[in-house]
Amino acid sequence: MLVNALGELLILFFFGIMGWYVFALLRAPVAPLLGAFTVLGIMRATGIDLPASPFYLSPAVQMTVGLFVGSQITPQTVRELKTLIMPALIIAAWALGVVFVIGGFLARVTHLDLYTAMLSSSMGGLPEMAVLAIATNTEVAVVIAMFTFRLVFSVFAFPLIFRYWIASDDMENGEKQQGIPSTETNGKLFDIRAVPGMLMRNNSRQHTIARCRELITLVLNIKLTAVPIRRLSRLLFPFAMAGSGAFILHQLGVPAGIMVGAMLFSVIASLAGARVQFRSPVVFGMLLVGVGIMIADNISTGTLEVLLYSNLAWPMLLSTLLIVLSSFLVAYVIHKVSGWDYPTSFLAAAPAGLTVMTTLALTYGKNPLHVSTLQLCRLIVLKTAVPLIFMFMI
Repeated sequence: MLVNALGELLILFFFGIMGWYVFALLRAPVAPLLGAFTVLGIMRATGIDLPASPFYLSPAVQMTVGLFVGSQITPQTVRELKTLIMPALIIAAWALGVVFVIGGFLARVTHLDLYTAMLSSSMGGLPEMAVLAIATNTEVAVVIAMFTFRLVFSVFAFPLIFRYWIASDDMENGEKQQGIPSTETNGKLFDIRAVPGMLMRNNSRQHTIARCRELITLVLNIKLTAVPIRRLSRLLFPFAMAGSGAFILHQLGVPAGIMVGAMLFSVIASLAGARVQFRSPVVFGMLLVGVGIMIADNISTGTLEVLLYSNLAWPMLLSTLLIVLSSFLVAYVIHKVSGWDYPTSFLAAAPAGLTVMTTLALTYGKNPLHVSTLQLCRLIVLKTAVPLIFMFMI
């Protein structure tokens, strides 16, 4: 059973890494994520028989993201948390406004009924909205299809927007551009385009040993700072803390509890003096591939048929346009209120999901704590308030 699950995971990562390589050759932004998502999404949409993501992939990805975020938190970052209060209130009000204002407007100008339009406009988790759609006798397939369309649009559009913003900032700062944003090549993403050249080098024993050492150093480049290491337990302590936090918050039913728990308990470990800093671009690239695999799970031939053959083109385009435009506006308000740079404010407000936006913040060197906290705030508000409000509406 375990061997089969590992084999299926290797198959998914094989195609995901192939997508990463192709998109890196095309100099696409965030190539591991977009490449894996595109290749696997196309394969799933065209009916190619692929194994489903194993049950442990999502927890592993969420915990790794939490560790990456938590490893970057410092006492100074924690002191800045008080600046999140007003942006969090803005995000909460906007998230509910999208559901009931934009959803209500969508019901008036399209053929969708009120509840289907509102649930289709929700930026909460797809499983919760699908369950709520079943409970309210709304069109579940429409809710899933519109959510998938908005997710696909966001995953492709936002990295391109960020590439433009980062490139513009670099040009203003006089930095030389080489087709890839400097923040992506500054120790975050591994240049997978160099792999074929590495494999075709001199195959003598000395060169092979040197390449193996180089690869091991690259993959396992995890540095423990602050306290001197005298025992192995000092190294394992932050990882044990992250695992404990992930388990506890997941059991408590906190939205994205695995990621939030790993991040929170990693911060506690860091503040206690055992700070883990991740410096491996290979691990980060594989993490993005894992995120792409998870997103591609939302694609299926059934979803594609609903998108292509149902009368959803106008509602999907209108809903996505209104939500994206409103996110730009909310990001501008957060930017003015908090003083954060606009790209960080937009990542915090973007309707593409907690994991995706947090990994983009890590990729582009933006504040992942601000982004993940506001994205989490939106999820909590939608997952708690929308079902309660619907209970009184129906």
